Amino acid sequence: MNIGIIPAGGLSSRFELREPKWAQLIEGRQLIVIQALKLASHCDHVHILVRQELLKFIDGYALYEALRNRVLVHSIEPTGDPLETIHHVVKKGAGQSETVILTWADQIGISSDLISETLHEMPDGSEIVIPGCIERNPYVYFDVHKGEILRVCQTNEGDPITRIAFRDVGLFVFRDGSLPKFIDMGLERSLGFLKLFQDVQNELSVCLLNIARTEHTIGINSLADLEEWKSVKNIFV
Repeated sequence: MNIGIIPAGGLSSRFELREPKWAQLIEGRQLIVIQALKLASHCDHVHILVRQELLKFIDGYALYEALRNRVLVHSIEPTGDPLETIHHVVKKGAGQSETVILTWADQIGISSDLISETLHEMPDGSEIVIPGCIERNPYVYFDVHKGEILRVCQTNEGDPITRIAFRDVGLFVFRDGSLPKFIDMGLERSLGFLKLFQDVQNELSVCLLNIARTEHTIGINSLADLEEWKSVKNIFV
């Protein structure tokens, strides 16, 4: 059994929009609804985690009409890191034995085909799989040597980086109950979501899955990105 998780706790304050980024419409659907539909193609249930004050923006009717009782929307308290946000559903029992597919609400470039490819290509024995690509100027990048993550670096968006490195595409697969272990390790060690992958690789098998880079692996990091995606047809639902 697979379950999907979409953390949507951010305010998108740097976008200076009256609504959160994930509530913007593309082809008449909110980004978060598009993401839920993609995950639902591969999952038995999809959990959406939204800050309480942002619940008024979510199109619950569209979610229910498309997914009925397969989607669950959770009200969460504001947190500083995705780990605490995701912990909200883990402590309720989600992901205890299932495979969890996690993606961010604004990572609109992730296609259903990419999710299928990731699930199909996961090496035997891997507990956490992170699809990504090699590119110049990644916002978040992984230093890797012989399959080992040496460090995970995160910069302010727009800061110049001259190196070419592996970056994730905002999709993470936790197999067979590995997510609760991952969350517990992060909370115990006071590490952020991304930095934790470096720390746990000796206890959990972490696989970086290299995929071909295309424009469709890019999420929404600026208003220009948002406008560009609004011009794209057929958003891979």
